[in-house]
Formats: sequence, C-alpha cells, structure tokens
Amino acid sequence: MQSKYVALHIGLFWGIGVFRIKNEDIVKIKLDEKTMFNQPSLDLKIKDEFIEN
Repeated sequence: MQSKYVALHIGLFWGIGVFRIKNEDIVKIKLDEKTMFNQPSLDLKIKDEFIEN
C-alpha cells in the first residue's frame, strides 16, 4: 500500500510541474484500491506509520 501512496504523490507533483496544473483545473485520478478511494471521505484510519506521517 505504501508504494501506491508514494506513486500517487509522485504522479500528482509531476503533473503539476509538467502540465502546469493550477487551482481551478480539474484533475481525474484513477485508483485501483477501494481503500485509497474511501479513506478521505470516510475518515478511515490505516495502521501504517509511513502513511500516517
């Protein structure tokens, strides 16, 4: 799971730099883990020190 969170952040920051994503732009992200999709909206806690920090 850690590698998927790292890849998500790398992809987002790469996209900001390459495509010049600004505040009003819309970005679509495809996730293959249901946990990653539900975590922000349902306030799910993942017991992983790397992800929490």
